[in-house]
Amino acid sequence: DSTMALFSGGQSQATLFQLAFDDDAGDGLLSFIGSDVVAGEVYAISVGGYASSRGNFTLAIQQIVPFPDNFADRLTFAGDNLT
Repeated sequence: DSTMALFSGGQSQATLFQLAFDDDAGDGLLSFIGSDVVAGEVYAISVGGYASSRGNFTLAIQQIVPFPDNFADRLTFAGDNLT
C-alpha cells in the first residue's frame, strides 16, 4: 500500500515544490503519478507506505511524446512517386 510524490524546485527539501501525489490510483493499492516535466530540470520522487509501512518497490518511468498540434515539425514531400 504505497504513496508516491513528485517534487521540483531545488536541491534541498526546504525548496521543493510538490507537483503530484498519489495514494492508490494504480492497480490495487499501488500508487501512480503523472506529470509534465522539462529536460534539464531536477526532480525528486518520494515513495512511502501507508502508516509508515516499509518494503521494496519498483519504479517505472515512461516518456509519452505528445502528438504535434501545430505541425511545426512537419515533413514536406514533393514529386509524383511517394512511397
